[in-house]
Amino acid sequence: AAKPSVWMQESLSFADRESEVSHATAADEQAQGPVPAASYGRDRVAGLGAMVARKGQDVLENRAHRPAEESRVRLFRQQPVNPFVMTAKDRFSTFALDTDTASYTLARNYILRQGYLPPQAAIRTEEFVNAFDYNYPRQSSQVFTVQASAGPSPFGKNLTLLKVGVRGRVLGREGQKAAHLVLAVDASGSMDKSDRLPLVKIALAELVGQLGPNDRLSLISFDSRPRLLLEAAPASDKARILAAVQGLQCSGSTNLFDGVKLAYEQAGRAFRAGDINAIILCSDGVANIGETAAGTMLGQVESYRQQGISFTSVGFGADNYNDALLEEMANRGDGSYVFVDTPEEARRVFGEELAGRIQTIAKDAKIQVEFDPGRVRRYRLLGYENRDIADQDFRNDAVDAGEVGSGQSATALYELELNDMSIPEVRLPDIGTAYVRYRDASTGRIQELAYRLDNAIVRPRTPQADPRFFLAACAAEFAEILRGSEYAADGSLQRLESHLAKVSARLPLDDQVRDLLDLVRRAKGLPRAR
Repeated sequence: AAKPSVWMQESLSFADRESEVSHATAADEQAQGPVPAASYGRDRVAGLGAMVARKGQDVLENRAHRPAEESRVRLFRQQPVNPFVMTAKDRFSTFALDTDTASYTLARNYILRQGYLPPQAAIRTEEFVNAFDYNYPRQSSQVFTVQASAGPSPFGKNLTLLKVGVRGRVLGREGQKAAHLVLAVDASGSMDKSDRLPLVKIALAELVGQLGPNDRLSLISFDSRPRLLLEAAPASDKARILAAVQGLQCSGSTNLFDGVKLAYEQAGRAFRAGDINAIILCSDGVANIGETAAGTMLGQVESYRQQGISFTSVGFGADNYNDALLEEMANRGDGSYVFVDTPEEARRVFGEELAGRIQTIAKDAKIQVEFDPGRVRRYRLLGYENRDIADQDFRNDAVDAGEVGSGQSATALYELELNDMSIPEVRLPDIGTAYVRYRDASTGRIQELAYRLDNAIVRPRTPQADPRFFLAACAAEFAEILRGSEYAADGSLQRLESHLAKVSARLPLDDQVRDLLDLVRRAKGLPRAR
């Protein structure tokens, strides 16, 4: 059965010119008390449109703790938390594969750089889980491999944690397609900060170094109006490309729509069938002049997706930030959504990840897990709320789903309540079957594979013996705590820190694990950004 999902209303407006935002003084904030997010949007932001979503609500976040002159407007999409589902009533769990990681990096930015817990609406559990490497085997024969493991949940009492990992094959250099990348760079006044345009320049310089001999690059900048700075320049012309990137300067307002429109026009002019044709938007996502209706922009993205032009969103800057729009544009555009907040992250994403992300190996990839009610009494999927697909649409190949690039992996976690364990093991039925369905990007053919979730995968596990199983559990638990999930064990970071410390000791060379442990420790006692 279809689970709840949240979609933007087409008339939703994201107008937000900094000079037009009316902020209360610190004294006013103290006198008036906390400002509900929705009323802040109605009463204090000039030109901001209706904040009502079709099946949920988009939340306008304001961190009132900061001095009034530094207050900023943020848009996040409020997500429901997946509930437990009784297997006897609905044995199928169906969703689109997702490899985005922006939510985790954005949360890290709040905690480390700003000293606040992120707004609850900014947290997407699956993006925390997918931010980490679980060392799935690399292979180049099959498009996908599936792995599964299960054991007592480190955080859910009397629950079993099921981890299902899907990894795409790694394309060798000879298997990679030539690419035409259209870089659409927000060069408006709001990007004139150390964590915005300077990071964009570092990221793009890293990207230029990764281009292959047959790749081409177009560069568009936009403020109050868009400008075409480079038109399908060959990758070999690196000096000219780098000079154009370093010459970017900030000014004016943010005409996001016209910037994206020009990017698509350029992508269309230089389009080559069989090549990678992709737009990469670098922005804070805040449109304040020109066309600002989300529905218009999203419709444009979806229309061009059907013609073979993908759209990837790269977010910069946590203040004056529109997470909801950037995420949805990437979802509609068959691309990825990542967030960059440090020079190191810029180099990692654009130097190590982006080439794999744009080299798509599977389109409209979705997963369906069928649980056996004889073994599983009830189950709960952790995250993927906004990637839900109706069960009956799993084999409907007209339904848009997720895209997976070369070497990318996606991990799904389930909390399970298993039936009576006193039955002799030989009589226990298996947990169920995981199905993966996708369109092979190289052949265009629909493929489906099945992976039996054998009962033998359920066994006792420890952080020392299976650290990456516990890493996934800890990443998910941290997200569930930050989003205020009622299913978080006790809302405390203490047990989480204890497990993570053991994982980090077992994986001493993994910087990401060490960073997560540091993040959990720093999160203790922090006030919530609103």
